[in-house]
Amino acid sequence: IIQNKCPSIAVNTEEFTTHGLRNCLGYILRDRFTFNGSIISSRRTYLSMGDVYTEFTRQHEVFSLEDIKEFSRELDAAINWDIVRRGAIRISETEFVRKDQIIFDVDVIDNVLDGMCPGEYIPLKNISLFLYFPAMGYQWNLYVLESYLYSRSKRFKLVHTSFSQNGVYGGMVRNDSSIGDYSELITEALSNSDSLSSTKSALNYLLNNGYQATLRYNGIEQVVQKAKLMKEKRETEEK
Repeated sequence: IIQNKCPSIAVNTEEFTTHGLRNCLGYILRDRFTFNGSIISSRRTYLSMGDVYTEFTRQHEVFSLEDIKEFSRELDAAINWDIVRRGAIRISETEFVRKDQIIFDVDVIDNVLDGMCPGEYIPLKNISLFLYFPAMGYQWNLYVLESYLYSRSKRFKLVHTSFSQNGVYGGMVRNDSSIGDYSELITEALSNSDSLSSTKSALNYLLNNGYQATLRYNGIEQVVQKAKLMKEKRETEEK
């Protein structure tokens, strides 16, 4: 736009970075517009990056992973996956469908999940049989289940470190469980394992059982110590 409408300014600022030019415009036009990262909005209508991603999911009934990545590149920002997944159901590795386009029979689905989870939690990786799930217009898989647990289930919740572009990780946890976050989930899981000899062993266990995608977790030392104490206490009580 500057090149077409104000060519002299374009010439004088051709060595500016995009951020530098944006900051200059933000200062000059500060009384009329709000500059929030890559988002320029009216002074009267403040838009956050979250608002922009919400609007993206609202405007697209169906979109691909590449669509949202391209949108993110245009914004020059990291994808806000929590916002995207709040408004859309991921139906495959590459496809998303707007939330209002899929109707889940929540009570029936939760009953099926109830039979798959005899305890307080289960790693998502362990759920592979979807024959008993009711039809909802698309093929059931872990991506759909991940979305369902995140935004629809009444009895279960999704507990993980974050959404991943490639794959599904974390656990399905009962809402009435004492497990409130990911740290508590993996502490409980490790306390029921034989992988507490070292942090490396613990991380390998979490990776191999699908709790996370990498061999990294900040605070793994504290988690292992808590898991050891939990395991010792349980074994003492059983004696």
